[in-house]
Amino acid sequence: MIDDGTNLMPLPSKTDSFFNKSSESWNDALLDSYSKNWSVYTVGYKNAGDILVERVIEKGHSQDLLVFPIMFLYRQYLELALKGIIRDASKLLKSKPACRMDRHNLPNLWDECYRLLVELFPNDSEEELKNIGRLMIELSKIDESSFAFRYPENNKQEPTLNNIDRINLRNVKGVIEKISILLCGADAMIDICQSASP
Repeated sequence: MIDDGTNLMPLPSKTDSFFNKSSESWNDALLDSYSKNWSVYTVGYKNAGDILVERVIEKGHSQDLLVFPIMFLYRQYLELALKGIIRDASKLLKSKPACRMDRHNLPNLWDECYRLLVELFPNDSEEELKNIGRLMIELSKIDESSFAFRYPENNKQEPTLNNIDRINLRNVKGVIEKISILLCGADAMIDICQSASP
């Protein structure tokens, strides 16, 4: 225990574990079936970003600290959403993805996602899809490989965020919401096609 002058603060003990069982089942996250579901990961990152932005808006502070996890969560959401669509659309078309699925390059992932969506749904609106591509390039210029919002420096000890000085979190959430409508819709259409295929 550490005495901070007012209270004794608990420190890690030999009985602590990240995975201790508890009688408070309402605090338990159930991983059994969910951990195998791609969309649960995807939606989880988006929801976490949304919750943090809503907290910043509600409280009116902490945006300078929370911007980093918020932007990482939203970027991770986009990456997982694109990879999920590529994965499922490729299975539906009985093809292999033309891009590296172990990479974090959003424009490359979007190019493959776009190609597959146009092949599956040629009558969909291309203007909105092209706007998503533009937004993937814009975000990638700030965070090319998913490290800029996770670390203040790269492995050469250079600042990771030197091309931007402010981010409006309410705006980011709004843009993510618009992209999400199209990505969720595409994902749902692929699910319908998979269910209908023999």
